[in-house]
Amino acid sequence: MNEALLGARREDTYRSGRGDLRLEQSIDAAQRHLLSRQSPAGFWESELIGDSTLESDAVMLMHYLGTVDPERQGRLLRYVLSQQNTDGGWPVFNGGPSDPNATLKAYFALRLAGYTDEDPNLLRARSRIVAFGGIEACNSYTKFYLAIFGQYDWNRLPTMLPEIMLLPEAAWGINLYRISAWTRAIVVPMLIIYALRPRVKIGFSVKDLILPGVTCSLKPGKDAFWSTCFQIFDRVMCFFNRLDVRWLRKIALRKAEGWMLERMEPPGGLGAIYPPMLNSIIALRALGYELDHPVLAKALREFRDLEVKDGDLTRVQPCYSVIWDTAWAVHALARGNGPDPVAVQKGAEWLFSKQIFQGGDWQKNCPKGEPGAWAFEHDNPFYPDTDDTSAVLMGLLFAGRRDDPGFHEGVRWLLAMQNPDGGWGAFDRNVNIQILEHLPWADHNALLDPSTADLTGRILEFFGYYGSR
Repeated sequence: MNEALLGARREDTYRSGRGDLRLEQSIDAAQRHLLSRQSPAGFWESELIGDSTLESDAVMLMHYLGTVDPERQGRLLRYVLSQQNTDGGWPVFNGGPSDPNATLKAYFALRLAGYTDEDPNLLRARSRIVAFGGIEACNSYTKFYLAIFGQYDWNRLPTMLPEIMLLPEAAWGINLYRISAWTRAIVVPMLIIYALRPRVKIGFSVKDLILPGVTCSLKPGKDAFWSTCFQIFDRVMCFFNRLDVRWLRKIALRKAEGWMLERMEPPGGLGAIYPPMLNSIIALRALGYELDHPVLAKALREFRDLEVKDGDLTRVQPCYSVIWDTAWAVHALARGNGPDPVAVQKGAEWLFSKQIFQGGDWQKNCPKGEPGAWAFEHDNPFYPDTDDTSAVLMGLLFAGRRDDPGFHEGVRWLLAMQNPDGGWGAFDRNVNIQILEHLPWADHNALLDPSTADLTGRILEFFGYYGSR
């Protein structure tokens, strides 16, 4: 059956008839369009669309660094305003309902740029924020950025001690590698920022949006007992933070900085994705790095490279989706017997060139696994993932490249990353200590990396075509 699926041609599958001819013509047109989008190097890449929080954060960063470019700021904010919902808020996905974090970030970015509450758009935004419950309706990460500008009390934030960097990295304990790779890359720079508490003075205040009588409540679905336990633990950590054990703090900050710098060294930035890249820039500046320092200059350049100009607007991509895009293009053209097999093989060769053979964070929870996977972006060697690896392997399989050495190394890595429960997470193996979701700063709902149905389903689909039993 697998040979039939791999070798069957469309003309053997579709019979004569008007409907079939139209189908053939549509497929041929789609293939020609896809081939026209292939780069000379062999890959496919399209813009990855995020939400308006990225543009709002980019404006916030300019004001944090003191390097406001009015033209760039205007382009970013025109896009932000174009995404405002009719109720005055901003969504986190196209056509979605207004979200308190996206709305507050947009409102604050517009205020930083000089807009006032007399502006009709801001009037509606402010009304929507109040309807949400004010600043306390936002998650801890949003409040964290407000604290940098003196708009939220650092001591009201969940405690984030850089000393957690000093916990043993054992498989049995609680440490940095018991949380998801996504959160880990975001949080380590935040540990530095929380400890150093940089402060930027601004000429207005949004503290009146901390509404009287409104407190941060437990998120729906969270267990009250464990949430209370972790809130008590948070108070203990807060007390420890006030002890000011400087020699220990110095060691912890040095380790956090080293961890961050190591992962920023390859091209692409920390985690090769927007939130860690943003936080790493803020952290470097808080540590005293000058804007022209090679490390910070590289980070800023990579950050700006994510911007896409479109007319008088500028959007910001969260990252590059090039591996994912190429894997599915190769898959579609190979499986559909496209008119240019050379282009398929060129795409396959490019995918093999991006296979990662160095170690990464995933090895902490999968020490017996051997490198040989793929990431989502152009360059992200510390963070390959199972979803992209399975998508690449599927494309290579239909391209007839299953006998290449790199193919088998990818299969071996994917098998090593299977969780004990039989499923697969994204970046790590067995990162699923569920009580950690009750940490006060885990309110972004991405703290863990458990097995999920969509990842496991796609990986099983690949192994089915591969012939695994």
